[in-house]
Order: sequence, then structure tokens, then C-alpha cells
Amino acid sequence: MNSHRLWPILIPIEDDELLSSWLIRNALANGSDPMTWTWYFWGKWRAWTLDFDRYCPDVMLYRIANAPFDINTLRKATLLSIAANINSAQLNPKTNWNWVIPQGSRNRDRSTGLRCCPECLNEKAYFKKSWRLAWNHSCPTHKTILLDKCPNCGLPISPHKANQDNPDICICPRCQFDLRLAHSKPANSRALNAQLLLNNAINHEGSVSFAWGTNETKELFSTVHLMLRFLHFTCTHPATLTKFRKVMCLPVMEQEFIMGVSIEQYPPDWIHTLFCALDTLLSMEIKSLIKHLAAHDVTQKMMIKNKTNLTETFAFIASKLRSSETKPTTVIRARTPIKPKSKDEVDKMWLDIQRYL
Repeated sequence: MNSHRLWPILIPIEDDELLSSWLIRNALANGSDPMTWTWYFWGKWRAWTLDFDRYCPDVMLYRIANAPFDINTLRKATLLSIAANINSAQLNPKTNWNWVIPQGSRNRDRSTGLRCCPECLNEKAYFKKSWRLAWNHSCPTHKTILLDKCPNCGLPISPHKANQDNPDICICPRCQFDLRLAHSKPANSRALNAQLLLNNAINHEGSVSFAWGTNETKELFSTVHLMLRFLHFTCTHPATLTKFRKVMCLPVMEQEFIMGVSIEQYPPDWIHTLFCALDTLLSMEIKSLIKHLAAHDVTQKMMIKNKTNLTETFAFIASKLRSSETKPTTVIRARTPIKPKSKDEVDKMWLDIQRYL
């Protein structure tokens, strides 16, 4: 195949646009559909069952590189560089990555993966890289909580299923609901503040003062990831940390609510709820944070559920809290002094004993 052959219609990549979104829009503009379009360039490589927005091999990118969109431009449309900037662990394309929302694909059906802002779609119909990052729960422009499914039928957002019969990527392929008409809940300013802090840490490293004394982006994001897991724990275990939960204005959730699910799979409205509390913690110096946690009965065991993958910052915070191992208390009871019995009482007791001899 001639990878440099010009397409009949070439739609440019928008700022912050996902690689898949760009391919979908070009496929539809050229009278094709996403599946056929990618089959033409990539053959039997099952692109839509994989997450090529996370990582796309260079050999595949070369096949769709088309002036003025060279391979470097296409690489930037994937999530790899962002994920590498915020994850300390080596990234394996076959496993999930912290902070990157997994697609949960089976064939072409998805259980998670994309979020969107209806108002952004109304202004320009494309899907953004930032909508695949778990900490982005709200639109910073329109200050509304993002959607992660069709509000009419509940189908996860699936623009890759658009075709020439239904070529609009904003239309739900199952119920034909227009996502641009969806109502979005207003975002809390505190949740937006915490989201902005993390985005600034990525976009302007070196000119940003990181929270809790962290000195690099990876340390900050990994520590926040652990803190969110702790906040989620406080909400799903109502018998513990009642005092802390109340002061942080966190709700009690049912045990079965997203139990065993990773942060990356939490719905955006739940991330938004946790970020309201996170903003309060991020605003504190590390000494004040430790004092705040200790004052509300947070212990080391509650903070640390798994000793692997702890960051230096999070381990330090936990180490300053009370150990959850409580020493057994010894109860000392006052003893009543034994008074000697009289001779008559002893004689009577002796007679009683003799009856059994």
C-alpha cells in the first residue's frame, strides 16, 4: 500500500483529538465506515477490538501517515506520551495503565472507554484525548460533568459504530439519541480545582508547585491515585471513619457499588464526588494533612491496603499516623479483702462438711 497517497478528502486532526476520532471522521467523510477504512490500511489487524488510542505500533501509523500528518503528529494523537509522563511503572500495551480509562472491548462492543461533553460536541464534533484520562471528570470550559454513556439507552459512547446510514458520530448507534442534546450536571468548583491542578502538572511542569511536597509529575499522580483509593474506601465501608467521612462531606455508598473496580472504571460523576474531597486535601501542606487525618481517626492500615506500589510521599504520610494494631488493655479490679470467720462459723461449716464424709 502507498502510505503517502493522498486521501480524496483529508480532515485535519483537531487539538487534543484522539487518533480513533480522527480516523472515524475521515472514514465517514470519504464515504466509508470506520471498520472498512481501517481494514483497507491495516488489513486483518483488529483495530477496533484493540485500544490503539493508547498505543499504536509505528508500522501501523506509517500506513496512515499522510502529508501534512506525519508519524510524529499521529503519535501525539495517542495516549502513550501522556501515560508515560504520569506512570512510574513500565507501560505494557497488553495491560491496563493507571489513569487511562480502559475500553473493555468485546468484539466491537465496549463497556467503558469514552467520555464526552455535549456542549463541546455541539461546538465541534470530535472526541478528545483528555476524555480518556480518568481524572478529567468535567469539562473545564463548560464546567459540567462529562457523560460516559448515552443518557437515553445507557450504551457506552461508541462513535466507532457510525456508518454511512448513520454517519453522525454524535448519534447513539443503538437508540439514535443525539448526545449534543444531553443534559449535563454542573460541576463543583472544588472538583474542578483538583482536576485543574493535575492538568497543570502535566502541561506546565517546572512552573507548578506540586501538592504535599512532591517534586515530580509521576510522584504526584501516583500519590493522588492512592489517595483516591483511600477516599473510595471510606465511602464503601460505612462502619469505619464516620468522623472523617462527615467532615469531608463524603457519602456512604452501598457495598456492591463499583466494588473491586479500578479508579479508571469509576463513572465520571463518582470521580467528581471524590475530587471534591480531594481538593480539600490537596490544599493542605503535608504536615497539616497528616494532622487532619490523625485528628479524624485515620490509621495506617486504613490508608495502606497493599504495601506494593506505594509512593515515597504516601508512605511518609501513612507512617506518621497511628498504627491500627491496638495493645490489649489490662483491667485492674479492686479486690475485696477477705475477713477471717469466727470460731462459731468455722465449727458450723465443719459440721456441714462432715455430713458428706
